[in-house]
Amino acid sequence: MPRPASAAATPLMRAFSRELARAGGLLSPDYLASGLTLGEARCLYELGHTDDPGHGLEVSALAERLDLDLGYTSRVVSRLVDRKLVVKRVERRDARARSLVLTAAGRRQLAALDRLANRRLAGWLATKPAPAVGRLLGGLRAFVGEAAPQAPASADERVVMRDPRPGSIGHVIARHGEMYARDFGYPAVFEHYVVRAFGEFLATFSPPRDRIWIAELGGLTLIVPVALTLVAMRVPAVAASVVARQPPAATALA
Repeated sequence: MPRPASAAATPLMRAFSRELARAGGLLSPDYLASGLTLGEARCLYELGHTDDPGHGLEVSALAERLDLDLGYTSRVVSRLVDRKLVVKRVERRDARARSLVLTAAGRRQLAALDRLANRRLAGWLATKPAPAVGRLLGGLRAFVGEAAPQAPASADERVVMRDPRPGSIGHVIARHGEMYARDFGYPAVFEHYVVRAFGEFLATFSPPRDRIWIAELGGLTLIVPVALTLVAMRVPAVAASVVARQPPAATALA
């Protein structure tokens, strides 16, 4: 009788959590060299990501969100208050209650932690094979669903079209071979045809008649290059293109 999926997934999830803890700097008592413990940083995060950060949370609600002991959470909050990262405000509906709200210094500290954490994990992911990162991303989206936090839009999230740089064409050719072998079972010889097609195109490459564009998102190259040439009738003819079958971030080049 086959084992349930959860039984097979459990050891993999534990191994992944250990790797993620190491890569994310979660094991250090000084989280990301910030002077904060991981527990203190988590409290800042939850207070900064409530539905109404200006209103804050009561200590009991914060402890429930973090699934931590109320006494321990209270001691963590006291340290954050002493460091002027959090302030306690009297609740309007009940003068006996106190809400925890980030101060301006607390918001700056949280923003700095977010940048450091994102940079550290992005660097870790950049060392992994792009197809593996794509499959991980798809799995996480399917598993977490709508509960996944959405990062605020920024200039780094705009797709930028640029000319190829040294090595770009080689990456495109390699990804052709990887994707068609993985998704459609094409033999290794298929890559030979891709190399030949690009070779013929580049042998007579003559801008501005001929162009190749590479798409970038947040500094990562996406597998959506388009090479085209203008024929006699000035109709664009696609010479080579690879259309991403996964979300853009999942097809970034390593």
